[in-house]
Amino acid sequence: MSYKHLKISILYADFGPYHVARIEALNNALVNQKCILHAYQFAKVSDIYAWEPAYPAQLPVTTFCKNQPATILKSLKLAYYFYKVLKKHEIEVIFLPSYSPLPYLLCLLVSKLCNCKTILMCDSWDHTEKQGKIRRKIKGIIIKMFDAALVAGAPHIRYITKYGISPQKVFLASNVVDVKYFHSEAIKWKNLTQPSHPHPGLPKKYFLNLGRFVKKKNLGFLIESYALYVSEHPSTEIALVLVGEGPEKDKLRTLATNLGISIREGLESSNPSIPKAEIVFFPFQQIDTTPLFFTYCEAFILPSLQEEWGLVINEAMSCEAPVVVSSHVGCVEDLVIDSKTGFIFDPQKKKELANIMQKFAVDTTLSAKIGKEAFSHIQQWTPERFAQGALEAIQATSQL
Repeated sequence: MSYKHLKISILYADFGPYHVARIEALNNALVNQKCILHAYQFAKVSDIYAWEPAYPAQLPVTTFCKNQPATILKSLKLAYYFYKVLKKHEIEVIFLPSYSPLPYLLCLLVSKLCNCKTILMCDSWDHTEKQGKIRRKIKGIIIKMFDAALVAGAPHIRYITKYGISPQKVFLASNVVDVKYFHSEAIKWKNLTQPSHPHPGLPKKYFLNLGRFVKKKNLGFLIESYALYVSEHPSTEIALVLVGEGPEKDKLRTLATNLGISIREGLESSNPSIPKAEIVFFPFQQIDTTPLFFTYCEAFILPSLQEEWGLVINEAMSCEAPVVVSSHVGCVEDLVIDSKTGFIFDPQKKKELANIMQKFAVDTTLSAKIGKEAFSHIQQWTPERFAQGALEAIQATSQL
């Protein structure tokens, strides 16, 4: 790398556990380049996720608003604060999380006004594209304003380059998790000496989904696929565990009941030592408890109809959990090697998913075997890889 002493910043809407490991890795890399990194966030509280705020140990975070900007006036105020901070810190290069909605676009325009080099962190790909021709043209104009891009994976490279950013200025990888943390936590859970699970509400054997209960996650399809699997194999000992919160929860419970599947709340008393077909609901979990759920599952299933990336797949693989992933999820091409690190299915074909569930029931060694391959593969997608890609993007902007 030929650059030195640059003043660089990175912006997120809010800081959660995903961001901390990435930024700490980037900060460590930039120190070696004698560069200074500043971290910014719109607000302390997410308007999407219920995670507890998390911050880098050695890097202060500048916060612009009390809450996420939800109006034009608040967005304009945020842009003004952003302008003042860029000037105060004399920022030369900035990483921006998107170009939409309005607060992100305003931050891009302010960055250009301040003569900053801008790097887009993008996890969009063709399957998340919704706009018509006119909006796509406008999007192309906006994307070309960026000087480089740090993207999630292979389909995201294809997506961003079709909008005019040179392939030589697009780098991997923007979407990673702290693999070491998740794996070390999984090992701790596995090494416990209790004869049953550490969590008394967990079934002895189960498939797992962990995330928001919203329509695009396609959890009704997952329940229907599980019900089909159970109807064909009524003696199954594998339950289905759903962890999370969201507007679809009551509908999902009703659906399961109507399909004749027993349901219960995971926090209620039970006798999970008796394996059986059931659906168990757990509330949202923070990052300190999610590794427990990954560690003991037969497989993690993500049936989304639309997903920019799917960081929960990174987490599951880091805990040596096999992943069963919809073909409409952005990480599939890079992370899921079919029948090796996991399985890929069509999120509209229940029979296809039910057949994959049956594979784990028939072969009791399959979960451990694929889980080890999954962990081996995910070690290529670490915070250090994020830092390396970010450095390459910075280098690309310094050559302009």
